Amino acid sequence: MELNVEKYINNEIRIPEKNKLIPLFEAISNSILANAKNIVINIEYKYEPKINNDFHSNIIENIIISDDGIGFNDENFQSFNTAYASNKKNGKGKGRFFFLKACKECLVESVYLSKDEEKRKRVFKFLLDKIGVHKISNEIEVSKNIGTVVRLNKFYEDFFLKFEISEIATLILNSFLLEIMGNKELDIILKDNYKNEISLRKEYENKIKNGLTKREFTINNVSFEIFYIFLEAIQNLKKSKVIFTAQRRAVNENDLENIDKIFGNKIKDKILKVYVSSEYLDEIVSSNRDSFLTDKTLFSKFNENISIEKIEKELIKVLKEDLKEDLKEIEETRNNKLNKYFQNSINLSDKFIYDRFKEDILANIIGNEQDKSIEKIFDEKRREIRRETEAQIKNINFENENYKEKVKEIKDKIDTSLHVALVDYVIQRKAILELYSKILKGQEKYTEKKTGIKKEYTYELEKEVHNLIFPMKATSDEIDYNNHNLWLIDESLAFQSFISSDLELKNFIKNSDSEDRPDLLLFSEYDLEDNLDSITLIELKRPEVDVSKRDEKPHDQVMRYVKQLRKGELTLKGKTINTTESTRYYCYILLDLNKKNQEVFVDEAYTPLRENRGYIFYHPTYKMYVTVLDYRELKKDAERRNKIFFEKLGINK
Repeated sequence: MELNVEKYINNEIRIPEKNKLIPLFEAISNSILANAKNIVINIEYKYEPKINNDFHSNIIENIIISDDGIGFNDENFQSFNTAYASNKKNGKGKGRFFFLKACKECLVESVYLSKDEEKRKRVFKFLLDKIGVHKISNEIEVSKNIGTVVRLNKFYEDFFLKFEISEIATLILNSFLLEIMGNKELDIILKDNYKNEISLRKEYENKIKNGLTKREFTINNVSFEIFYIFLEAIQNLKKSKVIFTAQRRAVNENDLENIDKIFGNKIKDKILKVYVSSEYLDEIVSSNRDSFLTDKTLFSKFNENISIEKIEKELIKVLKEDLKEDLKEIEETRNNKLNKYFQNSINLSDKFIYDRFKEDILANIIGNEQDKSIEKIFDEKRREIRRETEAQIKNINFENENYKEKVKEIKDKIDTSLHVALVDYVIQRKAILELYSKILKGQEKYTEKKTGIKKEYTYELEKEVHNLIFPMKATSDEIDYNNHNLWLIDESLAFQSFISSDLELKNFIKNSDSEDRPDLLLFSEYDLEDNLDSITLIELKRPEVDVSKRDEKPHDQVMRYVKQLRKGELTLKGKTINTTESTRYYCYILLDLNKKNQEVFVDEAYTPLRENRGYIFYHPTYKMYVTVLDYRELKKDAERRNKIFFEKLGINK
């Protein structure tokens, strides 16, 4: 079959981002299949101007693979030069095409023994064109040993390999461990142009050999072998892995999540690596050797009901039996840490979360983690619950159902997750209200007078209340919804398009030099023409302050802000935002409404709210609504709004 090599490689061959070393792995695999005992890989890094004495490039320009295998005899060369051909046991016939996907040229020089027992040298190029293989020479050779040298020259920029030689060694050992383990005569040596050298045989003998454990199991009469080893948990090795192999070579690597759930990511600061091999896996490997096929026809030799998931389940059984003593110790550690956390936790919802996600939570509680890290685990589950709840609501089908059926469906789909979210929500509000109360009470202060010791109170500045409601010098772009408490004033205030805290008006009014700083400035959602529906201003006065003694009264202050906003051209995040005659201005003034302060608003013709909770005012020309609220009445109002929730949780006291 005649093949357009260039077209085939461009359209059919892919190199996964996570496995850019496939071309090298294919060359190593070819050498092993050629019965090589010694494979030498020379890494030629791109030379870069030295910045300091320690600097060198980690960009690989060329890779040269040399071996002492049988070489490219006539049979092997014919196979290489034939579309999809494979002369190798269990080979797929595609490996050579990965070379030209990654680099501009593949040059092969091979010495082999011909049929008439002559030693011959064959040299050819493999190029990205219609022909592919270009013969250069085939002549008698007497001086060189039998073997092959493959040069992968000039890697494309898109496929630049940026690996240190030590990283490459680890990855090769990871991929070809079973080959090295099963063939004591095989060694793979890495060298580079910085005079580094690594023998994978020595790496295996020194670090891995004695730690490997072999086990076997069967699924539906199909045999599997596993080899597992514990390795030090380091930066690049943080999770347990299962490596599924074919023809003794790693095909894909998965996080062994179920193992990590059982052993908590590490066993005495180690991670687990498990290699799985079987004739079954050899049969169903893809031609790219980076995955396993699921076509039922390929399963017929064995059993179509076998799956990767079932294999993992069986190997976990084996591991749990082997490591049962470690499991006892881990379980004890988990229980102790979890009990300590529950003793100190103020989140009642943690119990709900633990009941639902027990296995996942226990999996992450191991080793020397502090309570804070356990708190983080629960927080992550809380976020997961919120996402699940939103998805459940979105997936409810309301078509062709009556009202009662709709309600039932909602109640059935939204489970414990809502209770969990609500519990945390309510508890947080209760805590904020208690903190707010302490700020309002002030601090006791004793002063020495002639008449004796006198008790007085000092009050926090308005900034303390301000920061509790919304952090100063910040915006809603920086502050998460859960980190502010505008609900204390009005539930609707939390749902504005933009909120600024203690920032100068000139930040939002074009060509303005105003240094006025409203305590809080809120912009509502704007329409398609960028017109604002409303602007909200909030002014906070220090508890116990007497505003009657101020030159500028609070009413005049918010009026001044509104006038500037009405007249100016507003900008937000570099975008012009328009106000119109219908734009409304909602102003809140928070202070202690003692008698003197009440008189100030009465004089301005403010209307009292019921139960003496404050005052309201409306300016028809400016579409300006002003609400004056007492700090203590504000607390009472917030408590009334949340009372039913506090009662349901039994935290109303």
